[in-house]
Amino acid sequence: MEEETQTQVVRSKRSLVVFSAVVCSALAVAVGVATLSTTSPAEAAARRRFARQTTTTTAKPKAPTTSSSVKPTTATTVKTTAPSPSTSVKAPVAPGSTSSTVPAPKSTSSSNQVLFGAATEENNSGTLNQLASFEAHAGKKAALYGMYKSFYWDPNFPTAEATTVRTHGSIPMITWEPFNPSNGVNQPEYALSTITAGKYDTMIRNWANQIKAFGSPVWLRFAHEMNSDWYPWAEGVNGNAPGSYVAAYRHVHAVFANAGVTNVKWVWNPNVVMDGIGSSLTSLYPGDAYVDMVGIDGYNWGASTSWGTWQTPASVFGQTMTQVRAITKKGIVIGETSSTEAGGNKATWIKDYFSWMKANTDIKAFIWFNISKETDWRIESSSAAQAAFASALSDPTFIAG
Repeated sequence: MEEETQTQVVRSKRSLVVFSAVVCSALAVAVGVATLSTTSPAEAAARRRFARQTTTTTAKPKAPTTSSSVKPTTATTVKTTAPSPSTSVKAPVAPGSTSSTVPAPKSTSSSNQVLFGAATEENNSGTLNQLASFEAHAGKKAALYGMYKSFYWDPNFPTAEATTVRTHGSIPMITWEPFNPSNGVNQPEYALSTITAGKYDTMIRNWANQIKAFGSPVWLRFAHEMNSDWYPWAEGVNGNAPGSYVAAYRHVHAVFANAGVTNVKWVWNPNVVMDGIGSSLTSLYPGDAYVDMVGIDGYNWGASTSWGTWQTPASVFGQTMTQVRAITKKGIVIGETSSTEAGGNKATWIKDYFSWMKANTDIKAFIWFNISKETDWRIESSSAAQAAFASALSDPTFIAG
């Protein structure tokens, strides 16, 4: 679905509208590849999200260090020496699994069912006109709708917006970001240790009780893309020590469990893995008792950037899928994805993407990022792309809302 480090290429990714103020700016997603050594620091740093902020605080981006956009390093794998969650972090509470209590979406006779979802630029506006237009072009109603909220801007669960999504026939999937989107990666007030110590428990408990009162399913992506260095909740930045992410995640989960919330599906959602960036997925995984689904974010940037290259769906997600499967057998959600038109055939990429999802039967849902930003990620970027998406989505494997 904001801030930068010394390796970041800043990009706006989504616009958010807040009822009482103009809000804005953000940054997007760096795509990972099947071989980690082909991902540049510039690409990694291009990852940003739906920041709602009143001023622009981003710094001048740093250019890639080589013409091929590959970080000059001898390391070809993501580090795996960080402490394991099981040894470095004590669980605050032994929670119960919530996966069995979330009502199942509509199903089909297909042996492998994949929920279809979308994110549109009207997130936070209180209307879903863009989503309805997208659905008309796609030929199905979205079963999931991506929403983005932060600790700073959203002290309460967005009940009214979630109700609008529910009335529309979709399930809200909320990316819950513990930071102030305006203030960069160094935000000591949002260090992971402050979350674990209970600084935000009142707000977290409010969210838990309000979601419980909402009563309908909510998918929650807390502190996504944690295997990075561009968010204040990543380990290795903002004073966050190894093991602190798992401790904070488990703490938030425990607050919900203690409040008796049973209608949340917890989505642990890293970015596609990148060479030399972030902690290993193994060290960041909270454990199966705290996770209902595993999300993965990844995009085909093609020639839309100076460092980009055209990638197949398998090359975008393959390495990360392999690592995730070695950690857990939980179902997989593609939390954010799309393709550019630049540098290849987007219609063909879309067709291949749906075929790739069908071939990977542990994929249970996906969110299409249908917004025109640094490149036109929408299916409406061309008539060929739209037709390819509608044709592929018509397969009964992909479930409507």
